[in-house]
Amino acid sequence: MRAWPLIILLSGCAVPPEPAPGPPRPDLELTRVTINSWSDGGASLITTADSLQLFREGAQAGEFVARDAGLTVVRDGLRFTTPEVRGNLRSGQLWSDAGVHVQVRGFQLDARGFTADTKAQTATFEQPVSRFSQ
Repeated sequence: MRAWPLIILLSGCAVPPEPAPGPPRPDLELTRVTINSWSDGGASLITTADSLQLFREGAQAGEFVARDAGLTVVRDGLRFTTPEVRGNLRSGQLWSDAGVHVQVRGFQLDARGFTADTKAQTATFEQPVSRFSQ
């Protein structure tokens, strides 16, 4: 009979397990973002996002998530829109599996997703469907 109180006392001293870590929290979060890049005295690139999360430190340093994002190249009228894009500012890598729409003077492309390397200036589209328009 005397062993029961000791077992109950010892089980009450057990250390609870650590909670599972959640997703990292962004270091900076902005809403309704517009970034203009300028060259030759005028805007050359307009980037927009309904929300932008940026991770500046740790393993996620340089990573970002932009929702309802768009990019317009003013010189040739190229428009690029996607519901969500992720990337890393340091490496120049961008990707999305949320769909993408690209439009430029009489040409449109819709794709399931894309990967891009801004430093190499290349992009690959997943399941692209393109069409010419008037």
